[in-house]
Amino acid sequence: MEFKKKHIIYAVVISIFLAILTLAMISYFVDSNYIADLYNNKFGTVEVPDPYRDVFWGTYIFPLIIYTSIAIILLILWRSFLGAIKERVSQTITNTLKILGNIIIIPFFIIAYINQFEAFSGTLLGIAALLGTAIGFASTTTVGNLLAGLYLILSRPFVIGDYIIIPAMSTEGVVKELTVNYTKIDQPDGNTAIVPNNGLLNKWIYNTRRNVEDETESHSKFTLRKKTKSIYSYPLKWACFSDSSHKECVVAIEKTALQYENQLSEDVSWFIISRDRFHRTYQMNLTVENSHDLINLSGEFMNSLELNYEEIRTII
Repeated sequence: MEFKKKHIIYAVVISIFLAILTLAMISYFVDSNYIADLYNNKFGTVEVPDPYRDVFWGTYIFPLIIYTSIAIILLILWRSFLGAIKERVSQTITNTLKILGNIIIIPFFIIAYINQFEAFSGTLLGIAALLGTAIGFASTTTVGNLLAGLYLILSRPFVIGDYIIIPAMSTEGVVKELTVNYTKIDQPDGNTAIVPNNGLLNKWIYNTRRNVEDETESHSKFTLRKKTKSIYSYPLKWACFSDSSHKECVVAIEKTALQYENQLSEDVSWFIISRDRFHRTYQMNLTVENSHDLINLSGEFMNSLELNYEEIRTII
């Protein structure tokens, strides 16, 4: 019922608009019509015998048609751009950018059209300055998040599905959603972090995604076609006491790596990243093809590593 009512309203509005447009065009091109005669009788002078065509249309109608046409063309181009990038971003971002384009383009051309009339230009500038000041004070944070979100969307330091690590925020996980205001991250603890985009610009972000070449046989039997695929390498850190045997630690790492070799796309690589009087810290790179596998894999690997280490220390 609502569907039919909405379309009836649209049809009535469009019909009225087309009727007014048709009547206006007839009044311009047809001589001695009622509308033109009525206007000329009221505003006609010796200097301007036909003010309806020379003044009214030339000053008001033709500029309105030009500004409206340019605005419609820009809106169409903006929608075409959003259609081209919709597969790279979420639907939420596409809808937000669509609304943002309407907010910028439509008021800009309305102001540009009104600003050509001197009688309204001073008042228009005053209203614009007042609104600009009020909006600036009221939405500094919002505008900052908006600009930061646009920068992240265009520069693409990470995309939806990437596993990222933000040490300063103690946050890591798979990017679930990226909007112009915030970024949603599914964390290993089961919670979803909602991070304002403005804060991400000032933070160090580690993206675990790595692009590698994947050779796939093409239709020809003698040629290979190279294409790129994404894999995710998580830097798992593990600290042991400095007085612990390095050999025991290595054996525990290698044993745990063998237990998870079927879940990993590459062999586990490891190295010592730091050592002091109390601790020796190892880093193991866990590589998978699906970023969501890292959410549980890192914790499970660490638990198995600790169990293997305790078992090896007991035996040795």
